[in-house]
Amino acid sequence: MTSPETAGGGAGSDTVRTLLRMRATAGREHEFENAWRKAAEVISTVPGNIRQDLMRDPDLPREYVIVADWESRAALDAFGRSPRRDHLTTALRDLRDDADRHTYQILQTLAGREPAVRVLVTTTVPAGEEAVFEQAFLDVAAAMRGVPGHLREELLHEPGTPTYHLLAEWTSKAAFLDWVQDPRHTDRTRELLPYLNRGFSRRVFTIAARPP
Repeated sequence: MTSPETAGGGAGSDTVRTLLRMRATAGREHEFENAWRKAAEVISTVPGNIRQDLMRDPDLPREYVIVADWESRAALDAFGRSPRRDHLTTALRDLRDDADRHTYQILQTLAGREPAVRVLVTTTVPAGEEAVFEQAFLDVAAAMRGVPGHLREELLHEPGTPTYHLLAEWTSKAAFLDWVQDPRHTDRTRELLPYLNRGFSRRVFTIAARPP
């Protein structure tokens, strides 16, 4: 579990969050959601913007809350003063009946524990190369030791076929995706790349239950 000090906002953090409540014009809810999505895609490229969410009240489908996190109040204010902001939010103003906004400083964030996942990679190995492939797997598995979030690896073979399955367990999907984007990923898995470059499939599964 992530500690408050290392999560998205710690004590004394400059990060701020805005909550913008809007009531969409009756019958134009779908237009409102599309307009928000288009504006949010552009706002996500603005320096200082961290994330945005659009939420809707399930009991009052016209009631929306737009949540945005910014690195600092200064970054938020800079965007608020920019001509870009008025241009991006014009469509939303035309699709709402009323709105109010509040800005808060994020003092503490405590992330919940994500469920563990299994990653299944399936590939085929040409006849006669099985031993080389299996050794490459063992070498890569050894190089994976110590990677944050990585728990274990297994190599499965379908008897009588050229099909192999690489089964890995990770503490969370986020940990796995962080590793995929890590520049060291290619270096540590280099020995398997010739087999994967020929074609492979990858699926990610959440572990729903595990006996004690």
